[in-house]
Amino acid sequence: MQKVLDGRYQTLEPIGAGGGGTIYKGYHLHLQKYIVLKKIHKGIRDKNREAEILKNLHHTSLPQIYDFIDSEGDTFIVMEYIEGQSFKNLLSRNQRFTQKQAAEYGTQLLEVLEYLHTQKIPIIHGDIKPGNIMLRPNGTITLIDFGT
Repeated sequence: MQKVLDGRYQTLEPIGAGGGGTIYKGYHLHLQKYIVLKKIHKGIRDKNREAEILKNLHHTSLPQIYDFIDSEGDTFIVMEYIEGQSFKNLLSRNQRFTQKQAAEYGTQLLEVLEYLHTQKIPIIHGDIKPGNIMLRPNGTITLIDFGT
């Protein structure tokens, strides 16, 4: 079911779900680009924790947070849509990687973890797994879903 949130964000389709919320592909009507809308489950105690953690982080391997909204009793984090596929999807289709590719992806993952761990208040991802590592078409990775 498509609906418009806050007069700007159109939900398109669910693309995932986990313990913290349901993820929707969306569209930013004003900027005319795809986004992700993470609907936080109602039982989550600190609904804005993930947004607070991510909003001031700037790294090429992390999604950018655009907004945090309440709409009709639901709470959403609006963030960058990451083109590409998760390593979970790639591995389930028996995708093979060269040693050079594996080393490059591992290096990128370590760089983003070093960035997170060296913040003034260190940030621990808490849910690193193939489903939370996206491979973009340009060969770079993005770490998603902090599992807070």
